Amino acid sequence: MNVKEKLKQYSDAVTEIKYLKNKLNKIRSKVNLFSVVEESAKHPPFQKHVITICHTNPSKYKTYLYYESLLKSRYEKLSILKLEIEKFIDELPTPRLRMIFEFRYIEQCSWQQVAWKIGGNSTENSVRMEHDRFLNNR
Repeated sequence: MNVKEKLKQYSDAVTEIKYLKNKLNKIRSKVNLFSVVEESAKHPPFQKHVITICHTNPSKYKTYLYYESLLKSRYEKLSILKLEIEKFIDELPTPRLRMIFEFRYIEQCSWQQVAWKIGGNSTENSVRMEHDRFLNNR
């Protein structure tokens, strides 16, 4: 996969990473069962207090472990892709190029918004052409 394809996947990777985090938390809560019980001391004063007990549903545990490993594997691959893209942007030769790529791919700005954020004499076409020229010369 070339750099341009990876850059286009950045926002989807970030979205899927958030989705996978939520999904992992949801399946964890389905496997762990919580019970709340009241108890009192064996000796006076016999005051009640609440105890929360956490136990695992054995029938779901094996399935959970397998599913969790699949999700974690996907999460790790996406995290690596995200870091590769951020490293690529960090290693760009000029601050202007870093800003163009950061605004375009990390912040998901349109070319018009990128030009506006950079300021100066930047236009939508000038920042897009600078971006394309850099990628084509790589």
